[in-house]
Amino acid sequence: MQRHGKKGVGVSIKNLKESWKGSVDAILELEAEGKVIVIRSGKDKAPKFVFWNTIPSEQQEQQTVDQEFKDMWLNQRVPEDADILRSLNSEGFAPTTSQAMAAKPAQKKKARKVNRPRPMKITNTHIQGVDLSVDYQAPT
Repeated sequence: MQRHGKKGVGVSIKNLKESWKGSVDAILELEAEGKVIVIRSGKDKAPKFVFWNTIPSEQQEQQTVDQEFKDMWLNQRVPEDADILRSLNSEGFAPTTSQAMAAKPAQKKKARKVNRPRPMKITNTHIQGVDLSVDYQAPT
């Protein structure tokens, strides 16, 4: 897993279950220690992917977000949809939902090729004059 984590690629829990029976318990233990990051499904919160945590836990504790920044983030107002549409139109942009999707051109049906039997070659012109009903005997 460390090999995959360095590339930023996670490992599917499904693949781990197939190759190692106690993988889920070990992953939950590693998650509690902070060595791996587990991505869970939305419905039943079952683990889906696991990533190796490349940031040590000591460094994670040092990287805290200031309360001032959190307050600024929460106080940001998201404009209404109508305001966004007006500002887009004033700048000359159109929202993507208003553009009609171009219809695909109808493909012409290809005529089926008629399978005609090939003309058969009646004679083998390269062996004319050879009697094939007689066994071959090398000249002496």
